[in-house]
Amino acid sequence: MAQHFGPLHEPGVAHIRIAAADAATAHRIADTISSRYPRTRPASVRTTPDGLVEFDLYTDTLDFD
Repeated sequence: MAQHFGPLHEPGVAHIRIAAADAATAHRIADTISSRYPRTRPASVRTTPDGLVEFDLYTDTLDFD
């Protein structure tokens, strides 16, 4: 069975995971990345069993401000 990594097969795309103690902190980091790389895809958000907030997002590093 072949693995499919989705957007990571696109040139210039990076996967980023943000882990923080609270959602506001994670949002500030995601907003900073999004302001620099406007084609950042919306994050998937989850809370880990130990209470951390995690954001996973993809960003296109070839298109930036």
